[in-house]
Amino acid sequence: MVVAALLAVILLEAIAVAAGLWVGGQRPVLSIQHVGLLAALNAVKGIAIDARIPTCMLVGYFGRDVAVSARANAARAVGLIEPTLDTWGIPYFP
Repeated sequence: MVVAALLAVILLEAIAVAAGLWVGGQRPVLSIQHVGLLAALNAVKGIAIDARIPTCMLVGYFGRDVAVSARANAARAVGLIEPTLDTWGIPYFP
């Protein structure tokens, strides 16, 4: 198995490249920050949800206080991630 890293300028581009890799038989994983996920919800909807292309993302909570749950976090964008994923019906593992 060959593991390669590709860099994308914006997450919209990364989601599209990952979709192309999946169509080509690969198993891509995106590593992003939580604010990038919020910024790329249109691509997530179009590619992962509407086109039903599996899109695996490892999402880091930058600035999260690990002593409290993500939803109760003082960092506003951190607290928005799980409710947003719930609203869109996107499965996740907290």
